[in-house]
Amino acid sequence: MSLSDWLRQVIEETVLLLFPGRPLPAGLVKRHVWRDQKYVGAAAGRVVPWEGWSANLANLDARYRAIFADVVDNILPESERYRLFGDAFSEEIRELNRFVVLFVLDFPLETEQDIILAGFTPRRMARVLHACKIVSVEEFLDKTTLHWAAVLTRLVMLQRFLSIHRKPLEGNELPLQHLLYQTGYLHKLIVSSGLELYSIDPPRRSGRFGHDLEILARNPVKSPEKIKIGVEAYLKSPGYHLDSIPQYIKRFSLDAIMVVAPDNPRPVLFPRLSSLGIPVYEAHRVAELGRPNFLGFYHLPLHQVIADLRGLSERIVEVIPALSFQKD
Repeated sequence: MSLSDWLRQVIEETVLLLFPGRPLPAGLVKRHVWRDQKYVGAAAGRVVPWEGWSANLANLDARYRAIFADVVDNILPESERYRLFGDAFSEEIRELNRFVVLFVLDFPLETEQDIILAGFTPRRMARVLHACKIVSVEEFLDKTTLHWAAVLTRLVMLQRFLSIHRKPLEGNELPLQHLLYQTGYLHKLIVSSGLELYSIDPPRRSGRFGHDLEILARNPVKSPEKIKIGVEAYLKSPGYHLDSIPQYIKRFSLDAIMVVAPDNPRPVLFPRLSSLGIPVYEAHRVAELGRPNFLGFYHLPLHQVIADLRGLSERIVEVIPALSFQKD
């Protein structure tokens, strides 16, 4: 069995450990090659890829994230390794010419010591950590794929534990909704996508039934009729939204739903929407909303919103000093 097959089998067995009694869905486990120099770096003018296999567990259960198993040639200059991977990760690979890394994503920055205490290695990204298990290729092949699947399962459980027991985020959802409204973020999104905007209702009061915000617009390319777009924003897993979103659509006669969330809930939400008896399609751009007699679904990734709002705040900070020196 090749090293690539070994990596793939680890991913497959991890899925079967986490979801016992369920057959492995076709196409869930996928091969990848990471070539983005921003994340993997370059040596001698060439990108040093991370190659391996992964599975997005959210396709099975929205409470989970993706898992990865990669092999990497350790040929980056030392300074580049420390810049890209952080101290702990770089120290772990110092003596390895080639290494295997099993990892999961999106740990809060404040959980770095928790990851280390659990026996894993953090890789520091811009705003999150990856938790990793790093071994030489020789050690990886010397132990069974089931052994490494158990290690990767522990990583998944650690992520779920730290996500559940970190400071609750539910209280921040209302400020997020108001930011989307008060900063003009949704206004710009709709208009720049080519839709004619009629109104955006402010966030609903806490405790009121219904989607968080409502947009009335028209897509001149799709239909002369106005469309009602419901916006649902949340910071964690879909949870009760899987049941409430279909209720909002039905009760408020929505023509489209925009979900602002970390992960795309489409795989688990679409089966629930089938009960509405309305044809549903996924719009990959806001400009695709407004198809007559169909319900449009659009996922706006939370990380994109955060990056856009951060960019907005940075521009404001740059402008304020200049304004403060202007004379009347």
